Amino acid sequence: MTILLFCLFLISIPVLWILFDRDLMAPAFIFCVMYTFSIGSALINRKRWGLEISVKTFTIYTVGLLIFILVNLTCKYIFSKDRQVFLKSESIQRININYTFTLVLVVISIITIYMWIKNVKIIAGVSGSLGQIMEAYRLKTSYSVNADVSMPGYITQLAKIVIASGYVYGFIFINNVLSKDFKRRDILLLIPVLLYVIMSIYDSNRLNFLQIAATFVVYYYLLASTDSNFNKKAGKFLCKLLILFSLLLLVFYSVRLLVGREGSKDTGLIEYITMYSGGPLKLFDMFIRDPIHSTDVWGKETFISLNGNLNDLGIINIPKYLGHKEFRSYNGIGLGNVYSAYREWYADFGMTGVVVLQSIFATFFSIFYYTLKSVGYTKHRFALIMYGYMAATIFLHPIDDQFFRMFVSIGFLIYVVIFYAIYMMSSKKLKIVVD
Repeated sequence: MTILLFCLFLISIPVLWILFDRDLMAPAFIFCVMYTFSIGSALINRKRWGLEISVKTFTIYTVGLLIFILVNLTCKYIFSKDRQVFLKSESIQRININYTFTLVLVVISIITIYMWIKNVKIIAGVSGSLGQIMEAYRLKTSYSVNADVSMPGYITQLAKIVIASGYVYGFIFINNVLSKDFKRRDILLLIPVLLYVIMSIYDSNRLNFLQIAATFVVYYYLLASTDSNFNKKAGKFLCKLLILFSLLLLVFYSVRLLVGREGSKDTGLIEYITMYSGGPLKLFDMFIRDPIHSTDVWGKETFISLNGNLNDLGIINIPKYLGHKEFRSYNGIGLGNVYSAYREWYADFGMTGVVVLQSIFATFFSIFYYTLKSVGYTKHRFALIMYGYMAATIFLHPIDDQFFRMFVSIGFLIYVVIFYAIYMMSSKKLKIVVD
């Protein structure tokens, strides 16, 4: 069944390439490619993991793919009735920066990171290498609901500024590179991005690297595609993307010890990457065969952030709980506790939940994507910034559900306000010329 599932996804790639007019960023195409990579990674370890998925696992993965394809095709058809809308060329103009505001923002970010690092060391309570400190910090903060071992609230809120700055200034940098009016001082725009990376290391969060890389790929592709001749270069862009993806995996592997994954010190590159990307398939199948889940809270895994917000506001009354799932192993081989996005949905709501939530997920991104595509990316830069930020969850779908956890919450509304404020205050609006 596993090989059949892989073949199904693999064959779907060229089919979708044609159906979506060689659009690499079509949501369904991204979804299919990432799952193909995940399933392929699992197959590399097929014998070691005793991997032979159940019919139910095969069905859930297949249904999820079909839902995304059908929804995406429907939205594409609705929005592209007037095909000239998708064929128009746009002129990308540089975004001028308010450097006074940028300097203030950088200072705030540096102070925030300093306080963050200081508290990380206090919480960790150990001395030694950065990896040892981060491992102690991660174990204390990730697996405890005790407020005494968590980052102070005011620092957590300030960290949102660091995060938003990294994405906004990364977008502006990419925009200016493609505007053909790039200036040497625009290199300074990468400082907020670098500061965000540094904070991510001290947050022991590797997913941040994958998320920001995926977001920047979306920014670059969508802005570059405003050139009417871009489709002719899609194949060349795909080759560059594959090289970039390989480099990203190498970086992801290289920083594992820095962010506190000391247990993987002797793990090779291929074994480590395929474990992380392919493990969710094996783990999800193990969950299907042997489910371990408490149903004492509605949407316990899917809506953990929303439940926490409602609990803090006194709207509901539930005990605090951790979002981490159980660790599993096979024949002494630790597989981790990452089960793909389907785990949360199936655990909380069964097969109906998988169908409904996958439909919502696919519909949201399909409508958002084709709305942007039809009105023009350069006319709605802020919407493009937010789309790229959110679209990273499509890339991460085979690993975990970040969509309902991150974006269905009050915290996300705060992020939207911060993103908008930073974008508006850092840039000077220019009149966009559309050819």
